[in-house]
Amino acid sequence: MWLRAEARARRAQLPCPRTRTTATVHLRMRDGQGQVFEDTFALSFHVHYGRLLKWLVAAPFAACAAALLAAALADGGRPALPSFQRLGMVSP
Repeated sequence: MWLRAEARARRAQLPCPRTRTTATVHLRMRDGQGQVFEDTFALSFHVHYGRLLKWLVAAPFAACAAALLAAALADGGRPALPSFQRLGMVSP
C-alpha cells in the first residue's frame, strides 16, 4: 500500500511474467475528506504477441482480397473494380 500526501499523477512499473497469464488490478484511493474512489480493470500478458500482430495486419488484407475475388466471380468474370478505359475516361 502506497501512501502519498501530495496530489499528482503517479506511475508504477510492474514486472511482466514470462508466461501467458491474466490478472485483475484493483485500485482504491481515499482523499482528505474521506471519500473513497475505486476502479478495477483486467490485464492480460501475451508473451507471443507477434502472432496476434501478424493476424491484425494480415486479416484486413485477406478479407479485402476475398471480397474482390467473390465480387469478380459473382459478376461473371468481369473485373470487380471499374477501369478508366471501360468508362471512356482514357483515350486508347
